[in-house]
Amino acid sequence: MSLHREFRIFLIIFLIFFSAGVCFGQTAKAPVPAPYEKNEFPDWMQDLRRGEIILIGSFPLSMFLSYEFYDIYRYFSNNLQSAYRPWPFRTYDAVPYNGAENIGIIVSAVSLSIAVAVADYLIGKLTENKNSGEQDDDKE
Repeated sequence: MSLHREFRIFLIIFLIFFSAGVCFGQTAKAPVPAPYEKNEFPDWMQDLRRGEIILIGSFPLSMFLSYEFYDIYRYFSNNLQSAYRPWPFRTYDAVPYNGAENIGIIVSAVSLSIAVAVADYLIGKLTENKNSGEQDDDKE
């Protein structure tokens, strides 16, 4: 063995044990993040975040419902032909969607998700106003 190769092996072994020692030398406690302050984020930002979560969360259900309602509409508009049956009853020779139909379904699903998020926002504001009105009555 050459001196150069022995030095490489020694260096690799040293680094393996050194890195293991450094890893075990770390503290066992993980740093605990500070909780958010009550007024750390403005109300409009919290409302926007809630709306975003509801929009993204409702999208899969909206997409499913859009496909189903469009399937039913397409089946009845094509005189109940077996090639246009809705999803659970579709046959192997079903007519596929074209590009415009797919875009329309996606747009309707996004629109439905936006409507759900806006409805949640309005319901939240109405209950906030109702609760603040009740609190004002209690103070009098």
